[in-house]
Amino acid sequence: MSDRDQRRRHAPASQCSDCGKWSVKGHLEHAPTCPVVRGIDNQMIEDHEWFAARPGLEHRCRVVTSAERMEFGDIVGGSLPVGTIIHVQQLEPGVRTRAVYVPGEEPIESGTVGVFGHPQTFDYLVSQGRPLPATKTAALPNGLEVRVFSLPVDVAASTFATSDVEGVVVVPPGIGMPVPFPAG
Repeated sequence: MSDRDQRRRHAPASQCSDCGKWSVKGHLEHAPTCPVVRGIDNQMIEDHEWFAARPGLEHRCRVVTSAERMEFGDIVGGSLPVGTIIHVQQLEPGVRTRAVYVPGEEPIESGTVGVFGHPQTFDYLVSQGRPLPATKTAALPNGLEVRVFSLPVDVAASTFATSDVEGVVVVPPGIGMPVPFPAG
């Protein structure tokens, strides 16, 4: 039995606030007209289009959508915190996986900003004339990285919010560096 199946089996029942359906063994089957289902479907189309426009790329990091927040929250039996990131990996055209990352214990330091992504995506940005010269890099075991940049003196940290740009996610000061969720 997979970890996901075990989490579903032990997850408390939850109800979709949009369509009213209840979960069974941690799995929530939404009504076909549910806004969550439509939101997930729309995001899958958007991910497909993103990869189609960037042939050869296999990784994309982006901010979690409200539909995914509900979907993954139901799977793990809890809510996902602000700053949650989705790592989409294209295994082959039309076949993708998603992994969830949440802010960890180690925050992005004051006076810096973090950029979370895969080295392949960072290389792509360089090839497009958009280099990201990091001042510090923290690598995760799965190959993803957080690259930390010092902010210029005339740029306020408050100008940054967790946002995705071209397959990487900007993590503002004070937010924890992303870690896999659920941990373990």
